[in-house]
Amino acid sequence: MAEAIVSTILEQLALILVEQTAAGVRLIAGAEEEVENLHRRFHLIKAVVEDAEKRQMKETAVRVWLDDLKHASYDMEDVLDEWNTAIRKLQMKRSSGDANVSQPMRTVRPSFIIPSYWFSPGQLVQRHNIATKIKNVDKKLDNIVRDINAYGFIISRELGSGKVASRPSTTSFLDESYEIRGRNHLQNKVASLLMSGSESSTASAASSSQVPTQRPTIISITGMGGIGKTTLAKLIFNDNEVRNHFNEKIWVCVSEPF
Repeated sequence: MAEAIVSTILEQLALILVEQTAAGVRLIAGAEEEVENLHRRFHLIKAVVEDAEKRQMKETAVRVWLDDLKHASYDMEDVLDEWNTAIRKLQMKRSSGDANVSQPMRTVRPSFIIPSYWFSPGQLVQRHNIATKIKNVDKKLDNIVRDINAYGFIISRELGSGKVASRPSTTSFLDESYEIRGRNHLQNKVASLLMSGSESSTASAASSSQVPTQRPTIISITGMGGIGKTTLAKLIFNDNEVRNHFNEKIWVCVSEPF
């Protein structure tokens, strides 16, 4: 049941992008990024739903998790329906405005002339309402995705065709055209660990004596898919201080079985 709902949402998310591209409009700022984020989350959830549904009869907590997922999914379905309908209405209004030469126009830049109905109070309120509803569902999804680790769900390795899903290859390339925020603290912390000396001293909680500790040879960045682990690793790899500290650096993408 839950898997069917999630699958429907994934189809709706794909339809949103198609409709928005076809309409040539952007109802919500950053829509592509938002859809990609939602698609990533629901794709991850779909991968563990099968195991959750098998365990729900014996584990109350898992059954509650599935109920929360269903409620969040129903809410997301409603928002996506509203979003898609709004895109189609906006497309119809634009088509009507283009056909009417007397349609009042508002100049935003010398090269862009946008119909005034795009900025109507009703349109702005609708955009705000849809964006707010998406954020509310996002908060629910935060808890649902976070609990995947807590319940130790088994990730399904079959994706429709029966083929084993492979991890996409990554490179150390960091697209600097995008501004990445909220990672400075973690970036500095991990970079500091990488560049720390072969031995460091930490104060013992039981006394004031210093206890030598060895520098770790492996630093793991863990967490659920889609939270930015690879991006954080790229930020550290391309950090100027880190680059200057080491004579040689290599980015290696290992296979999932490894």
